[in-house]
Amino acid sequence: MLLLVGRGITALGAASGLTCTFTLLNEYLDKERVKQATAYAIVSFTLGIGLAVTIGGIVTQYWHWQACFWVLLFHGLIMLALTCLFDETLKTKTPLNAASLIQGYSIALKSRPLIIFSIIVGFCSSVGYLYSAAAPIIAQSQLLLSPSQYGYWNLINMIGMFASGFAAKTLLKNRQPLTVIYIGSLAILACLVSLGVLFLTMSSSSLWFFVTTTLLYFSSGLMYSSATCLAMGSVDCKANASSIMNFLSISTAILSVVILGYLPFNNLLALVLVLSVFWLLVAILLQAGKIFISKT
Repeated sequence: MLLLVGRGITALGAASGLTCTFTLLNEYLDKERVKQATAYAIVSFTLGIGLAVTIGGIVTQYWHWQACFWVLLFHGLIMLALTCLFDETLKTKTPLNAASLIQGYSIALKSRPLIIFSIIVGFCSSVGYLYSAAAPIIAQSQLLLSPSQYGYWNLINMIGMFASGFAAKTLLKNRQPLTVIYIGSLAILACLVSLGVLFLTMSSSSLWFFVTTTLLYFSSGLMYSSATCLAMGSVDCKANASSIMNFLSISTAILSVVILGYLPFNNLLALVLVLSVFWLLVAILLQAGKIFISKT
């Protein structure tokens, strides 16, 4: 119970990170530079996610899993100190009360492109959440890896995350965000086929699994950057847009993990099935999103 309460409080604080990040990017920069900055944000996420998994595996292997929270405390203190580097971007102050918050969110929720592309961002988040939930079990049961070995192999995924940030910047400079999303979604489909074959053959090849997940992270990174740009650009109030986008994104990711936990299948099969269903949903939403964009 103490662990759940502590993690809940931590989540309340961590939730502001994503919201404030995209709000600041859209308020500091013009529309074209936001595309590039959003793509580079993937690179910074890579350091946090990739190193966290690797450090967690090493700490668990050679110390104890509770020690991970001391590492997170140290990281949190560093982030608190770094907030002093930013200036306030709010120019017109609004009253902070329930009525104004409800009104602002109501206006944002009326934007269908915001809803559509936020769910697509959520699909990309689901890739990371589902991987984090299923991969350690897959690594232990099918790939026969120790926690530290899993941590080291996981570093390969950072290559995909890093590459997606730089690739997204280049693509968004020369292509429309919707086109980049289509490219990423087709690449994800290929990755799901690869993981499906890995399950059917019951292969224990760590190289096969982690190269595929690296490409999965790369493809989802392309979609994440592009969908974020389209979602944030659909509403004038960037703070409300960022809040709604991240709420729907995290909610989608949490829902996917809950579904994964209830499936009575092999973890690799469950991972492929959940991502495949969400991929089909994204394919449908992309058609709706294309219609809304063509009308604007």
